[in-house]
Amino acid sequence: MALPYLVFGILYDTDGTTPVPNVRVRCRNNNTGDLLDPIDTTATGNFVFDAANFTNGYGNDHTFTVYTFYTNAEGTADYSAASNEHDKNITLSTVTDSSQLHYCTIQDIYDELDGISASDISTSLVIKRAKRTEAEIEQKAQRIFYTATSTDEIYGWNANIASYSPDAGVPFQNARSTNMFVSGRNQFQSVHRPIITITSLSLNYADIAGTDSWTALTQQTGTGGDYIITDKDLGVVQFINVNFPRTGPRAIKVTYSHGCATTPLYVEKLAILMTVKASVLAKFGRSQFDSTDDISIRGIMIRKRASDAVTYVKGTLQAEIDGLWNDVIGSFSSDVV
Repeated sequence: MALPYLVFGILYDTDGTTPVPNVRVRCRNNNTGDLLDPIDTTATGNFVFDAANFTNGYGNDHTFTVYTFYTNAEGTADYSAASNEHDKNITLSTVTDSSQLHYCTIQDIYDELDGISASDISTSLVIKRAKRTEAEIEQKAQRIFYTATSTDEIYGWNANIASYSPDAGVPFQNARSTNMFVSGRNQFQSVHRPIITITSLSLNYADIAGTDSWTALTQQTGTGGDYIITDKDLGVVQFINVNFPRTGPRAIKVTYSHGCATTPLYVEKLAILMTVKASVLAKFGRSQFDSTDDISIRGIMIRKRASDAVTYVKGTLQAEIDGLWNDVIGSFSSDVV
């Protein structure tokens, strides 16, 4: 029976001084791959592990790593039994590019991986896969599920057919696209939708060849106004009690927020599971499917054939992903194909 060997410390936030309570931390024997049961930091940010509790114990030449993920930050501390190291604090550091993720955090992904995967899946690879996952969701959904702002978006105006046409140079839309979802000469459809709020909307009454002359409009809120959002989901804006835009380019200028005020839970879960699937299958792809060797991902040892785990990922995990895709598609309006 191994003698007790304590490793302990305090988990600090990224400022290096504020203890972080109730954060899940883990301890790994780097020589055997064994993991201790995870624990949560105390109210004062403290954690303590006993290396004697590793399944295969520990040797005097072994090293241990205590690690954690907290939202989009991570932290580690290494201990050497040979050097008789016991007490080390951990300061969280923000994971590079993690701020570019909108639907989940790094912690969400690693928490989901816990039990099937681990330490040799780097955070940089996880972020790349998560970003690709989010892009796939948005491409298929034809919308975003977080709040974004389009500033001074410029539209042309067709006097005969209501249309939206951001001027040339706007990268996210063709120069002109006839709007099939609104009719009449008093409304237009935003490029991005659903609309959350419109901050400003102006019409340009200058001659097409002249200098822009913008006139600000006010939104109808029940006591008068110049325009109203008739369908936020479809992005339809209707002009009322005002001269319509003049025909030609640079006729309308609008700043608005669009997307979702809060990311739906099913989108969050979908992003997490799709990233987990991509990470696990990539790890399996680098191993021999017919090998009986253990596979280690983020500190979890899969003690069975990799092919069995692949069956799980492509079966149980894929079934849940498919179900979540149905929830996402079912939430779309009729304009999404």
